[in-house]
Amino acid sequence: MRLLDCYLAKYHETEVKKVTPDQIDQLAGQIKAIFMFCFTWSIGGTTDLVGRKRFDAWIKERMTKFNVPYPEEKLIYDWQFNVETGEWVSWFDTIPTYEVDTRLSYAEIVVPTEDSIRMKYLMRTLMTNDKHILMPGPTGTGKSVYVSQLTTYGMPEEFMSLVMCFSAQTSANQTQDYLQSNFEKRRKNCWGPPLGKKFIVFIDDLNMPQQEEFFAQPPIELLRQFMDFNGWYDRDDKDKPWLTIVDIILCAAMGPPGGARAQLTQRFQRHFNIIAYTEMSFSAINIIFTTIVEAFFVSFTPEIKNSLSQLVESQLEVYDQVLNGPMKPTP
Repeated sequence: MRLLDCYLAKYHETEVKKVTPDQIDQLAGQIKAIFMFCFTWSIGGTTDLVGRKRFDAWIKERMTKFNVPYPEEKLIYDWQFNVETGEWVSWFDTIPTYEVDTRLSYAEIVVPTEDSIRMKYLMRTLMTNDKHILMPGPTGTGKSVYVSQLTTYGMPEEFMSLVMCFSAQTSANQTQDYLQSNFEKRRKNCWGPPLGKKFIVFIDDLNMPQQEEFFAQPPIELLRQFMDFNGWYDRDDKDKPWLTIVDIILCAAMGPPGGARAQLTQRFQRHFNIIAYTEMSFSAINIIFTTIVEAFFVSFTPEIKNSLSQLVESQLEVYDQVLNGPMKPTP
């Protein structure tokens, strides 16, 4: 329902903006498709690759009776509903064609994939409407990179970003002190970003802080208190007054629970829209690798350029064998 709210926000009337009957008619014709898109990326957005295929089959089986057909080819996750045209479009059709900037170093090249395009779109849609986001997923799927790109170049100018990286040693006091040092006083006992701005607070490795004796994670309990009650107590004042915190959006990334990473409490999770990052598919790896290799070999002879697809294919085959073969990673 939070994601659906983002699409309905432009239909809220204000003193200066009125909604016309034509706009309402257009919404009425699209509401089923918008709902299905939101359903896919909220309830269906919490699963892994295998789960997505099962969810796709489950949805398509039921959608025929509601007369909201998703395009048959590919998965339901591979389509965006364009509210301007009223059509389903492929994610790649929503961005300009990417060309590698040869002046960048290898580590700076970030090739768009379906995953990165849709994740940025969903993050922007939710955060511009003041919704908190939690992104669980394996290491190396680009969570931090995509958030950094989006908050640096892709958000409206009223949004500012703060970055925190949690570790096993992070304490609640450190978290509060860091955040409060970046806030400005709005009025008595009310703090937040500079007037007219909003802070996106990105927290990496959210579930890393060590659990205390009774299994709580103090930094997370502090954030939960903020999300439950819009503030926390001022530790620096002897009277410990309540401080109201305004205009803050939390965006967090975490690895799957296990090892040093703890399971987050449901009390905390309920405040977020959860969008799971899945393991990178071979088609995505192929796109990234092919784009970079083609840019590097652009001035080589036609014989070499014509063999690039075989080069990429053979590299991926070796990678797949190492990944799934007998050579398991050592602890």
